[in-house]
Amino acid sequence: MSDRADHSRMLVSIGSAVVGCAAVMKLLLPSLDTLSGMHLFADQGVLAGFAFLFGGLLLSREGLRLPLPFALLACFVLFLFVRGLFALPGPALQQAVEWSAGAAVLFVTARSFRTGGGPVVLGVFAGALSAVAVIAAGQEFLALPELRGRAAELASTLPPSAREQFVERLLAREVFGPFTISNALAAFCLLALGVFAGAAWGARAARGRWTFLALALLSAFVLFLTRSKGGFLAAGAGLAVAAGVAARVRGASFRRAALLSAGLLAAGAGLLAALLAFGPPGAGAASAEVRLGYWRGALRAAALHPVLGGGAGTFADRYVALKDPQAGETKHAHCDYLEILVEEGAVGLVLFLAAILSLFLPAPASDSPPPRAPPSRRDAFKAAGLVWAGTVAAVALFGAGDFNDVLAHVRAGDAAWTALALAMLLLPPAAAALAAGAAGEGALRGVSVAVVAALAAFLAHAAIDFDFFNEGAALAFFAAAGAAAASSRRVALPKAAGVALLAAALLLSFAASWQSRARDSVGAVAAWTEELTSRKAKLTESETAALAALLAPDRPSPFAPSELSEAKGELSEALASRYRRFLEFAAEHYRNAVMLNPLRFSCREALGRVLLELSGGGGPALEEALRCYEAAVSRYPTNAGLLHRAAAAFRKAGRTERADELERRARDLMRFDLPPGARPSLPGETSPPPRRQQTGGTPGPSKKP
Repeated sequence: MSDRADHSRMLVSIGSAVVGCAAVMKLLLPSLDTLSGMHLFADQGVLAGFAFLFGGLLLSREGLRLPLPFALLACFVLFLFVRGLFALPGPALQQAVEWSAGAAVLFVTARSFRTGGGPVVLGVFAGALSAVAVIAAGQEFLALPELRGRAAELASTLPPSAREQFVERLLAREVFGPFTISNALAAFCLLALGVFAGAAWGARAARGRWTFLALALLSAFVLFLTRSKGGFLAAGAGLAVAAGVAARVRGASFRRAALLSAGLLAAGAGLLAALLAFGPPGAGAASAEVRLGYWRGALRAAALHPVLGGGAGTFADRYVALKDPQAGETKHAHCDYLEILVEEGAVGLVLFLAAILSLFLPAPASDSPPPRAPPSRRDAFKAAGLVWAGTVAAVALFGAGDFNDVLAHVRAGDAAWTALALAMLLLPPAAAALAAGAAGEGALRGVSVAVVAALAAFLAHAAIDFDFFNEGAALAFFAAAGAAAASSRRVALPKAAGVALLAAALLLSFAASWQSRARDSVGAVAAWTEELTSRKAKLTESETAALAALLAPDRPSPFAPSELSEAKGELSEALASRYRRFLEFAAEHYRNAVMLNPLRFSCREALGRVLLELSGGGGPALEEALRCYEAAVSRYPTNAGLLHRAAAAFRKAGRTERADELERRARDLMRFDLPPGARPSLPGETSPPPRRQQTGGTPGPSKKP
């Protein structure tokens, strides 16, 4: 073997290890992203590993041979990024990084299955999914009153950092960020149940069968704990598909297998219809009505830009402008296909569906995967070593400045708990990798059958929830999809295309690290805001100078997160109650936030509120303030509280006719859910209106930096 081939394989191995490790961290750590900025490493690590991997492929004599699903998914990522540059560049970058991570995981998994490393990759992701299931089950039991009290008593003895980062999240039953143990977790369970059951069946003659059988039972138990009706329905759809796939494997014709699956689906649909028609009314009907309200607003938003979409990250702000008055607020459409249609249009949806459907295309006989040698336990240990080597390489290359800057903000007392948490999270993947290595080829044969059912269940659930917009669930999907794509059609790319892909991966990696550092600052600014609102004493001279330097107005890059400018505006506004000169800072930061996200109504309202105070009752500032309120109302015309606050602003400016009109609209909106003759109580009549109204589902400044 030549030196060139040796170097190529080394780079490919390191790249695969980095992608796998970072993807597992993205899967496990979305709700623990305060752990020394591990979310930053995950974004950088996936793309850094991607760059390693492409560099190794470019050195190889084979050139770039990519799975067809990966090629189509890469086109989708490129489209959403380029389209987003003309709408909201910041969210376009963030979504491009997340979808690029999914593409990298799909590619790495598919290549590993073709070259004999499939069991190790399967083991790593099996361990990650099992860790999610264990955490979720623990959260469910901690919800019991007697255990909750005991856990709270135990938590009082822990350091504040550990109590905040782990125990309090468990007691709140948080799984991924704001998601609780419900629909969001069901997507993980659907994938895990199919993959683990298939692996247990394939490894029924090996010792590894008990490991996978236990993981399958655990996944089924956690799916039951989620109480997700959509998850149960999607599981039924997956079982129907599994029956058809199993019949096909046993020699049945494609027609017979398809008829079997269709018959089971029809029987399930008939049973569900009977239960809905004759069964007692329950929460299912209410949940369906809520989703129908979301979807009606989403369809109106999609009609605005039907071909190219409104741009990545624009769904929430476009939805509130077009939703029914009685419909709730939401950040996601609760239907991934509709949300992609709103943000990426028909072109993006076609590219996305093509990438998904291509997973199920049979490979031509000439492109069958090469023979694979059964892996050993030594291979599993070697993979674990490569994961740690890849981690060090990624941190050294892409985290020399930014990642260490994040670490510098971690208190010394947090370091030990952070290391312990990461060790605990990485132990299950290592154990599962050993089990997969022991299972050998049998597990792969089982997964090749069961993964189709798991993917079908996940895709069915994505029609009624936001599976692909939970980055951990999306990565788990693409890991399972990589197994299906291992023998799919291959696309050969010229060297020039490979160089372009490598350059794009590096560019995205550096841009993501820069934006992630800015997002970390949002938490620090929000923490200052919270402290100032609770502290009555005056600031020291050094604190005032430090805050003045932090809040010095500047014009941010279009790729900067708008949340940072909005948070700085809120902090400046909080300081303005004691130091009026900060009021002008607040206006400038809110202007920046409006420039970065012109769709967000809360930024417009905040700017109008500050300008109204600066105007003194007249002048150009007053006119600009009223224009801001008008723009905010046009972006959220069904928000009664906003209409009431806008009416107060117009009344203060002497525009009583417009104020009366806004008051009437607000009262009409408040009558939707009131009994006949009842008088609506508008926000602000008995207490001051909130300083800031949040867009539905869009998180404000977190209490945790």
